[in-house]
Amino acid sequence: MEPDFPATPFTEALLKENEELRTENALLRERCSELEERVNKNSQNSSKPPSSDGYQKPRGALSI
Repeated sequence: MEPDFPATPFTEALLKENEELRTENALLRERCSELEERVNKNSQNSSKPPSSDGYQKPRGALSI
């Protein structure tokens, strides 16, 4: 959607920068999602060995 104001070198530069920032933002959001998925993996829901889980109990574990 193009804005309804006259095109000047200044507005053209702002529109270009805005598009670049939107693209970068989308890439960063995607990367953040990938990293969050990686952090949330443990031996229960991935092919990681149990020794990589550390000392924390897996979520959903029964406490007796």
